[in-house]
Amino acid sequence: MRRVKKYKILKEEISEQVAAGRYNPALVLDYQNRRYELENGYSDKLTIFGSKDTVYVLGINGRLGYVSLTVFDKEEQGVIDSIFLQSEEDIRGTLGRNFGKMRELTIIKRLTEFLS
Repeated sequence: MRRVKKYKILKEEISEQVAAGRYNPALVLDYQNRRYELENGYSDKLTIFGSKDTVYVLGINGRLGYVSLTVFDKEEQGVIDSIFLQSEEDIRGTLGRNFGKMRELTIIKRLTEFLS
């Protein structure tokens, strides 16, 4: 698994937003000429990692106190699995007390242990 550096985070097209019934456009990851619809918010710090078959999107929002990981199938562009930790208690209980000092790759590896 390697950190992805060449990607874009875009807002979905207005037609997609209307079709989905959203008031605000969703974020979309544009990577290797593929689009992945994200569940992250505009103020999340996003880190993208990839492997041969999967794309990992780590979202951290310190202000709102949550961490998320979404794993996408690279070819199908669909979500394989995801995890969302909503409180400091959940984050520290899952990732440990030193969460704030961890590298993103370490966080992803630890979170993937909790995916099905």
